[in-house]
Amino acid sequence: MQLPPPIRDIARLDRRFLLRQCGNDETLAGDILRLLQRQLAEAVPALREGGASAQLAHALKGIARNVGAEPLARAAERLEAAPGDGPSAAALLEEVEALEAALRAAGLEAPAGAILG
Repeated sequence: MQLPPPIRDIARLDRRFLLRQCGNDETLAGDILRLLQRQLAEAVPALREGGASAQLAHALKGIARNVGAEPLARAAERLEAAPGDGPSAAALLEEVEALEAALRAAGLEAPAGAILG
């Protein structure tokens, strides 16, 4: 079994918060970030097609707050408060894509399979 790369600073993510949540276990933090990456990828089609619901926004907000991704949490919270708001959905999509890119740049690879559905 190959160990994940050390959890380093990732844009749009509070590394120290995540590690505290994981009891300073970098392997667990890496696993959680891979699951986050998969969840973000699953959200993109709905966000791009304008089908982002308050339920999806709520799920993303909770996920983001649990891993220390506050910019994503704030964007999701805005859409949750105003479902169907185009600018809020666009801002959330932008945050999702930015965090996805940051996770890829950190060398994390998402596992296969659906989570949010």
